[in-house]
Amino acid sequence: MTTALLNGVTGLLRSAAPSARVARRRDSGWRKQRTELAAELSRLTGQLQDLAAESTQMRAELSRLDRDLDESRRLNLRAAELLDIVYAELTSAPDAKARNDHRQAPKAGGAEA
Repeated sequence: MTTALLNGVTGLLRSAAPSARVARRRDSGWRKQRTELAAELSRLTGQLQDLAAESTQMRAELSRLDRDLDESRRLNLRAAELLDIVYAELTSAPDAKARNDHRQAPKAGGAEA
């Protein structure tokens, strides 16, 4: 009976020993995975910070471009107003000249007659 008990305990120890080795391998595997994941997380965090900085720069540039576009629109509207004034002056100038010539023509013709 003692021999059977001793054999049983020995069998348990032998079966436990490989499990301990597997557990150690698992622990080292988990550690390796954890280290790899930590490195990947660190890399992604760095990329995220870079993207956040780039996004901030792009927002500032977009804001500057938006202000420039508003100024350009304002200047274009002002130029259009000035062109309308010039066009009105140019188109009304011949009419005004013709009216002045017409007014002066009878006086000149009346003086000669």
